[in-house]
Amino acid sequence: MSYGVIIQARMGSSRRPGKIAALLQGEAMLAYQIKRLTGAGIRNVVVATSQTPDDDRTAEIARAAGVACFRGSENDLIDRYLQCARQFGFTEIARVTGDDPLVDPCCLPHLHKLHRAEGLDAIFTTHPQGWIYGTSVDFITTKALERADHEARSDLYREHVIPYFKASDGLATAYASPPDPDEIRPDIFVSVDYQEDLDLIAQILEIFTQEGRRYDFTQKDLIALFDSGRLEINNRHLHSGF
Repeated sequence: MSYGVIIQARMGSSRRPGKIAALLQGEAMLAYQIKRLTGAGIRNVVVATSQTPDDDRTAEIARAAGVACFRGSENDLIDRYLQCARQFGFTEIARVTGDDPLVDPCCLPHLHKLHRAEGLDAIFTTHPQGWIYGTSVDFITTKALERADHEARSDLYREHVIPYFKASDGLATAYASPPDPDEIRPDIFVSVDYQEDLDLIAQILEIFTQEGRRYDFTQKDLIALFDSGRLEINNRHLHSGF
């Protein structure tokens, strides 16, 4: 693997503060996310957090889960990603957010292969025909991050990263979809922004833990669970804008 997986995560959140440390059957949400990725054979995983004292806890969770932790700017995410990529020698990065504990590990090698085949600077998977909301990843080259660092001036671009790449005319970008069209489900939301989202994740993990598949269930498994009627789903109205 020549790319690095950088998980942006911090304790501060306007909608659900401290969610990355919220316990899911006794395990911090961020720790679960790390174990899901590394358990699938994904290497070069790094957590990128801020330098604020609150994120001492973030660094502690990352190290206890067996991955390195980079600490940088709190709100300038372009700089945080770029400095992290440089420190660890990544020429390409898979951007993962700490909001998404159920990231699909199969998405990562698929995007890397697409990047290599087409020479893309950035690949987006969060869109209505992309991966399930909350299981997706963005793929960006470090050279593209360097360009963003030089050109991006607005707070929106610096803090949210992806809007710059979508607005730039001088980069080779693409919107990717799952290889299996049956896995395109824009009606499912498993990103954690609100308490209702966290409650849903807790239900999902409780069921898969009971079935002995806590970390390694697939997109098809997740979809089957949603379609089974076994979940109490109370978060769809919160993501209607997606």
